[in-house]
Amino acid sequence: MDEARLKALSPFSGLSVAERNMLARLLDEQSVPEGATLVSQGDYGYEFMVIEEGTVDVFRNGERIDSMGPGDFFGELAVLDDGGKRNASVIATSPVRVVTLTAHYMRVVREQMPQIGDQIDRVIADRRH
Repeated sequence: MDEARLKALSPFSGLSVAERNMLARLLDEQSVPEGATLVSQGDYGYEFMVIEEGTVDVFRNGERIDSMGPGDFFGELAVLDDGGKRNASVIATSPVRVVTLTAHYMRVVREQMPQIGDQIDRVIADRRH
């Protein structure tokens, strides 16, 4: 993955080129068609996902609770809970490309780039209110 693509994504925009290069080596990419389920509520979660392109709707207990687009992320709670269960389902409302970070690499990134962890923690706090 090209580090320049990461600069456009809010969780990573404040990183240096060197940090984005390191992160780019840890990330995977996934593309899904409109209507595909990216994560399902109740499943165990081991990946943090950031939307690069496209849009998704978030459902909890069958009710739509949010819509997300480029730069938004999800899956952080299950990953930070070390394989905890997903608390919502995420369904693509257009073709979507996400970059993913496994739980293991999420711990590495939080340790080596605390500003990413701080940003994720702020979003978690906002979502809980």
